[in-house]
Amino acid sequence: MNEIVKVQFPSKAASDGFGGKEYSYFASLPLKVGDLVKAGQGKARVTRVNVGTDEIGADIKHLGTISSLLDVESVAVVPKSASDVVVFDGGDAPVIVPLSETCPELATFRFWIYEFANLSDEIVCQALEHTRSWVSRRQFRRLTSQAVVYLTAHRLKLAKKSYEASQGIYPTSSISEDGASWAFAIGSINLDMSNAALKETEHGRVFLSMRQPMIGT
Repeated sequence: MNEIVKVQFPSKAASDGFGGKEYSYFASLPLKVGDLVKAGQGKARVTRVNVGTDEIGADIKHLGTISSLLDVESVAVVPKSASDVVVFDGGDAPVIVPLSETCPELATFRFWIYEFANLSDEIVCQALEHTRSWVSRRQFRRLTSQAVVYLTAHRLKLAKKSYEASQGIYPTSSISEDGASWAFAIGSINLDMSNAALKETEHGRVFLSMRQPMIGT
């Protein structure tokens, strides 16, 4: 049986171009962590090798196979500044895009939410991206960006509380900066959109105040 590896695909919020959920593939050629490969129809970066079959379980029968190693020289692009990110637009080469274009709510978040000033732009943008799909533009209209910002801040607050309550046992990403790894636990927070749940934080209450006029309550 071919070796099983984990990969990540291009992410607009990640400063180096790859991030988000890891996906499993068989590899028909020797790979190491950091290799750039063609996985399915897209580009991906290897994050783990020698993954055990017990970790994959029944999903092993659905795994695709990686058979192409991409030329690092053809895809390596260095951002010009900390405010730029490397993204793939579907072409053969990556492009550098200002973070403000891939994360449009970032400026609003920074202007209004002081509590998380210690979090990097990359972390905040990952949290915003995680939350964006829960906010309906049709429902909030001109307040959509603000709604995304305050719901994200609400979720970050809950993630921080959960992390502190569990004394660091709460599941987080392996990435950490300035003791703020709890921010990555946001993906494990059950997003309860009820009025009672939103009232648990000041940010949730602001979100709720924007939502109520829009739905006539």
